[in-house]
Amino acid sequence: MIIRDAELRGIASSGMICSAKELNLPDAPTEKGILVLPEDSRIGEPFSI
Repeated sequence: MIIRDAELRGIASSGMICSAKELNLPDAPTEKGILVLPEDSRIGEPFSI
């Protein structure tokens, strides 16, 4: 999966909402659902689920 800038319904979008499973993260839950990171998460820093 490649996440890149796009236009959706005429509006610029620079992000994507993904599940841990979609991102192929180790130990990802098998159920579907949006991966919500802790509020103190920092861009570019490692995290665990």
